[in-house]
Amino acid sequence: MHARTAMIMTAALALVSLTSPTASAAGPANDEIANATVVTSIPYAVDEDISGSTKTPGDPKPSCDRRTKSNVWWTVTPASSGWLVADTKGSKVPTVAAVYTGSPGALTEVACNDDSYRDDHWSSQARVYWEATAGTEYYLLIAKDYGRGGPLRLAVDQTDAPFRVDSLSIDSSGSVNNQTGIAVVTGTVTCSGGSGEVYLDAFARQRIGRVYISDRSSKSLVCDGETPWRMRFRSYEGLFTGGRLEVSPATFWRAGNGGYVEGATATVMLHG
Repeated sequence: MHARTAMIMTAALALVSLTSPTASAAGPANDEIANATVVTSIPYAVDEDISGSTKTPGDPKPSCDRRTKSNVWWTVTPASSGWLVADTKGSKVPTVAAVYTGSPGALTEVACNDDSYRDDHWSSQARVYWEATAGTEYYLLIAKDYGRGGPLRLAVDQTDAPFRVDSLSIDSSGSVNNQTGIAVVTGTVTCSGGSGEVYLDAFARQRIGRVYISDRSSKSLVCDGETPWRMRFRSYEGLFTGGRLEVSPATFWRAGNGGYVEGATATVMLHG
């Protein structure tokens, strides 16, 4: 009887040891910012399993996705100034990439990317660009977006400036067809880093007597430098007419880090 009891206790202890948290695999060496892996040269490439990575209370929340589950760290100190890119293409986990300056506990975000747009489709592997200054130490956070951990692939290299929208403006004068009530508004979107597709969205409203009529319009166009745009508005609440029209524009793009620019609300004088 005693021997049987001892065997049962031994089996139970073995089961506990197998399922105990202390027996789980250790996390990556660069799980905490204090132990960030140093990028010793550029170009740089590494494969790492981030299954055991965690998120400590002091880790920042990337602006492009504040709900990341866990993260690992690298530091990059370039020898020369210019644009750099950190790419997680080829990873088996969805990622978020963010770049910071400063020191642990006092970090300032420089750039952030969640889903990247490549080969005409969205990818869950992040790719972040930033303009680096020689001799400056940058902290590179690679976070797990969702799901279980797994193999991460990271490459850091020099690159050309990515496409981005620099400004969005509206012309102060527009036109309106007094018979159809269709208003036409024009403006300029200014881009740099080559040419790329941008998406424009604008909300227009006009006061007619004691009520407002409104419409929303959107379109896509290829932007390269200073690029003019033209949008039509037709309200089903009434006819636009000559006079003041309030227009609130915005644009977003997918290339590079992707981004969003919201233009200031402008008053456009419509002429029939």
